[in-house]
Amino acid sequence: QRDYAGLADQLILVTPEARDYYTREYGIPEEKIHVVPNYTDPEKLFSFPVNQDIIERYRDKILLSYLGNTGARRGTKTIIEAARLLVNEPDFHFIIIGESKEQGELQRLIASYGLNNVELPGYIPFGEAMSYIEASSAGLCPFLRNIHHDTTYANKMFQYMAFGKAIIASDIPSQENITRRENCGLIFGADDPE
Repeated sequence: QRDYAGLADQLILVTPEARDYYTREYGIPEEKIHVVPNYTDPEKLFSFPVNQDIIERYRDKILLSYLGNTGARRGTKTIIEAARLLVNEPDFHFIIIGESKEQGELQRLIASYGLNNVELPGYIPFGEAMSYIEASSAGLCPFLRNIHHDTTYANKMFQYMAFGKAIIASDIPSQENITRRENCGLIFGADDPE
């Protein structure tokens, strides 16, 4: 990556944090870097029909949703640990939508704690998943710290924001900066379920 970045005439990166990293670590002149954030297409998001059964299922809950790859580096175990801490708070409910090679490990963790306040349904078609976001009080972005997460945005952040949902995000720099700048949610320490 370092070698090829240095050979490019111009670079397109998705965050100011990535630009700063490439400038600092790779010595790429800032004027060669263009920041073009990834966005979500609200027209597409809002084109899917809302599943009223999903909305009704969670009407009396504070639903906290995660949408995407469920690998441990994404902080999904932190969600399960948070659900464990809130197991005696019946208003709170968690759903982790998506799949990964670590899906079985997450299912075993939920079962070992005997949790009934967290769901792990696996893959749900994108259009239907939007109804879960609509039913949610907040969207979760619990990523663990690493150079990739620290310098990129997840599309899920923009999907949650498009639906007007608060974001609960770990303190990786890119998502912490945008969450604070847009005043659209809360920040917690990565890998800290409390």
